Amino acid sequence: MLGLQQSRPTRRQQQLDSIDPGDVVGLASGVVAIAAGGEHACALITSGGVKCWATTLRPARRQQQLDSIDPVEVVGLTSGVTAIAAGGERTCALTTSGGVKCWGYNNRGQLGDNSNTDRWTPVDVVGLTSGVVAIAAGLEHTCALTAWRNQVLGFGMCLASSATTALRIEARPWT
Repeated sequence: MLGLQQSRPTRRQQQLDSIDPGDVVGLASGVVAIAAGGEHACALITSGGVKCWATTLRPARRQQQLDSIDPVEVVGLTSGVTAIAAGGERTCALTTSGGVKCWGYNNRGQLGDNSNTDRWTPVDVVGLTSGVVAIAAGLEHTCALTAWRNQVLGFGMCLASSATTALRIEARPWT
């Protein structure tokens, strides 16, 4: 893991802020994919589970997955995940059933659960409990590609509108 250097880092901070690549404690093998958000990262492991960790600790964080600088299992996602996406301060997982689950900060509806309530364990995205084939996340939005008619759906701050559930995004050519 790479990070920014600080002028007087602690020993643990030196591990986190190195500009040289290094192993993430507890993830020396068995990692299928990784996703990095604002100040956290997650790994999809071979069992289909998800482990996450943070690069900095803030007292305001109540999310177990972001309260540890060492990877911890995400509650409820120890198996059954095929892809992960991280953005801002939240993460989403694509399940083997084609559903999407998200957790983290939700001030702009980024979790897609029809609320603006922060969630510290994964919740289902409204309207996306099956049929999703890919996911992606940005700073304050998340997108999903569905199997039906290859529609792209988005939630959060998508295309300058705040949506707390999945919306169809129309592709229009630039003029």
